[in-house]
Amino acid sequence: MHPLIKTAKTNCRDCCKCIRHCNVKAICVKEGNAYIVPERCILDGKCVQICPQKAKNVVSQIEEVKSLVKSGEFVVLSLAPSFPVVLSGCNPYQVYRALKKLGFSEIEETSIAAYYVAQIYQKITFDSNFIISSDCPSVVNLIEIYYPHLLQYLAPITSPMIAHSTMLRQGFKEKYNKDIKIVFVGPCIAKIQEAERSTEAPDYVISFLDVIQWFKDENMNPADFDPSPINSEFDDIAARMYPIEGGLLKSVGLEHFSSKYISATGFSKCNDFLKRYKVDSKAVKLAELMVCEDGCVNGPLSGNSFPPLARKKIFEYANSKKYLPVLFDYDNMDFDLYRTFENRYFKTKEYTNEEIDTVYRLTGKFKKEDELNCGACGYDLCRDKAIAVLDGMAEIDMCIPYMKKKAESRAEKIIDLSPNGLIEVNSNDEIIQYNNTFRSLFNLPNYTEIAGKNYKEFTDVTIFKKEKINKASFFEKSEKLNKQLEIVNYDLDDDNVQVALVVDITQKVNNKKNLDNLKKETIDKATDIIHKQMRVAQEIASLLGETTAETKATLLELMNVFKKEVE
Repeated sequence: MHPLIKTAKTNCRDCCKCIRHCNVKAICVKEGNAYIVPERCILDGKCVQICPQKAKNVVSQIEEVKSLVKSGEFVVLSLAPSFPVVLSGCNPYQVYRALKKLGFSEIEETSIAAYYVAQIYQKITFDSNFIISSDCPSVVNLIEIYYPHLLQYLAPITSPMIAHSTMLRQGFKEKYNKDIKIVFVGPCIAKIQEAERSTEAPDYVISFLDVIQWFKDENMNPADFDPSPINSEFDDIAARMYPIEGGLLKSVGLEHFSSKYISATGFSKCNDFLKRYKVDSKAVKLAELMVCEDGCVNGPLSGNSFPPLARKKIFEYANSKKYLPVLFDYDNMDFDLYRTFENRYFKTKEYTNEEIDTVYRLTGKFKKEDELNCGACGYDLCRDKAIAVLDGMAEIDMCIPYMKKKAESRAEKIIDLSPNGLIEVNSNDEIIQYNNTFRSLFNLPNYTEIAGKNYKEFTDVTIFKKEKINKASFFEKSEKLNKQLEIVNYDLDDDNVQVALVVDITQKVNNKKNLDNLKKETIDKATDIIHKQMRVAQEIASLLGETTAETKATLLELMNVFKKEVE
């Protein structure tokens, strides 16, 4: 099974937010990038919605659809019943005419099929002890993959999308002997997979977001189109409420608040129901479940950000009677709207405590208190994260507290091994910590023994000078230790902490003094030799009648240059 949600590697930045929000933990991290595992994924699209870097992208069929409508094929659009929420700001007739302008041959509301699906629900609900709705493909995925023991209770009925495709193909074949292409537009990612798994499905599935972008690309605004009414012979209000919580129950004609019929939306509620519910013929007869909070109107590709308002818009549309045309008299046609399901149970491997402890040790967890269960890695429990590592779904360095501790340990080690002294103090010059070099430099005990005390109690030099903070180094001499020091001060603004870098330059200063003394001694000796040689030279010169005054002056000038260099 190929992934319908792909990861843009350059945008995925180790935040683990998708793992935290993935209800079934169907995300595998490799080399810092988070990828969807199709065999585990229920395609609720939560990762797409919450990714702050937009690194999760849904595979789109919009380009294929554009090519299809331009090819001259007869293309029918099945319009999901949540369209009044997404394509708002205009009336349904304007939406209809704008979609026709894009190139669709015919358009019909999917809610027409929902009406006929609801009739089958009505029949089997009264004939069965317990039924779980199967309209939401993410619910079907959840049960097939994680609760296969409940497959027998899934309603064996096709979803309105699949049913509508069956009805449209049959209608055009019987009335016009025409083969058609069908495109479904809706707010759901899982519908793409549902279509791929069904032989009766539409040829393509696109999202409302695709259509909105298509309008923009064509410089079209549905609100600019003719708003005048178009006749429709289908006026069932309940079927048009299908995409909201309780919509199926209303379509079937059941009481939403009855104890025998329940409606639950959102993953947590659906999962809790499936996890805890015990089948009892005297309890619930029909459970309408939808993974998206408040129903399909809040699907991941709807662009809807305020579900309560979406619900209001659906009610307004359902009661407005501004419906789109119906293509056939479906009451006089027979359809097979039943389906079967597949057991796709994903069995996870079980690990021993010893195997899990091995992973714990790799992340510095040696006792129960080390299991913080902070959730930063995306998993609620450290144990779940350890199992994910063993499954190959997570990486060791996803443990944030461990990586923080590791980074701090490395930093501390680097500081401790530094050949220069480092000391941290607060605004009152009270010791926070210092490294081993500083301790040795001033013959101090371990910093833990004197932390909180003023550093001046233990040194005879001023290490911190306000006028020198974040400026050039300065020099101090410790008379007590007979050491020359070069000091640099800087502050950590956020923590109200000052740091000093202290370098022992005693040897360097002494070396310079020794060199200067050696030069001076050499000059003195050279000067003495010159004077002696000049006396001898003068005596010889007097005998020869020559002068050495010029030579003497030159040599003495050279000695003065050396003296200045030493001074």
